[in-house]
Amino acid sequence: MAVDVAVVVRTKDRPLLLARALGSIDAQTERPRQLVVVNDGGDATEVERLLDAVRGTVADEVVVVHHEQPVGRPRGMNVGVRASSAATFVFHDDDDSWDPRFLERTAAHLAEHAHEAAVATRTAVVWERVEGDEVVELEREVYQARTTAVTLTETLYRNATPPICLVYRRSAYDAVDGYDDRLTALADWDLLLRVLRTSEVGFIDGEPLAFWHHRRDDTSATGNSAYADADAHAAFNLGIRDDYLRRSMASVDDLGAALFVADGFRRIDEKADAARAEASRVAHERTEAQRDHLEAVHASLAAELGRTREAVERMEHELAALRAQVARGVSGTIRSVGGRVARGLQTGAGRLRQPRSSD
Repeated sequence: MAVDVAVVVRTKDRPLLLARALGSIDAQTERPRQLVVVNDGGDATEVERLLDAVRGTVADEVVVVHHEQPVGRPRGMNVGVRASSAATFVFHDDDDSWDPRFLERTAAHLAEHAHEAAVATRTAVVWERVEGDEVVELEREVYQARTTAVTLTETLYRNATPPICLVYRRSAYDAVDGYDDRLTALADWDLLLRVLRTSEVGFIDGEPLAFWHHRRDDTSATGNSAYADADAHAAFNLGIRDDYLRRSMASVDDLGAALFVADGFRRIDEKADAARAEASRVAHERTEAQRDHLEAVHASLAAELGRTREAVERMEHELAALRAQVARGVSGTIRSVGGRVARGLQTGAGRLRQPRSSD
């Protein structure tokens, strides 16, 4: 049974990972109405080959957009969403995956919560590495385990909702004009901020239904953008915040409020620095105390070792004396026994030489 959702996949020359992503979509208990694949400047023949393996089962309709030259992540995402016609959509990175019940559960939630603009699920981070033609899983952990809702307050602080777990209504996307094409990183966070500014986003708690795959230290084509583009993420995080702050100040002309908030953060940073300094001082004192204790233990052990050596030397002298005494005693005993034996033999011999008396 198909649900009214478009799954949008942007890819570029990652056939090993794309094959896994397509398998994840194809394994859904309820398949999507549309699958939109945006090949952003990669090998079109390879993409078509992988799609041919699932084209009859993965979705009711498969749409493929091939770009001769890459247009970038946010523009590619916009192309994919605008090529779809479903009532909802979800952006599926070509290196991530889902539990087979993901689309079924999210579609049911949105059907029951008409006031929500989107819904997210619990997510697990999967740590892995690529070895030749294989992806080897190393470990997995629940991402943001204490999160129980998607809120504007939390999202202002940090981006804690990866795209793989988030299904949007198309109407919410259209209302905020989609992804910002100017952002080469964190465009998904920016979109979520703008949606949350006017709407609620639901959350499906429980076991993870979305899997966000990470490959540490991989800066190649198979790398995860959170690591391969870490510097860009940091720069755009500040850039996005600055842009919104400037726009909000231009509309209300309230530099004082912004300075007040900034001062609050400054004070927090100062307290954090003081806390780190105190923690460092305590750790240093503990280290010094442990060192003094170890030195005292070492001195005690050295003294005890000296006493033990003296005791062993005394025992060695006593043992040598005992051996000498035993040796002398054995020698004297042997001489004494030998003398008695010799005398006994002489006496016996003399008796044998005496003549017998006649009857």
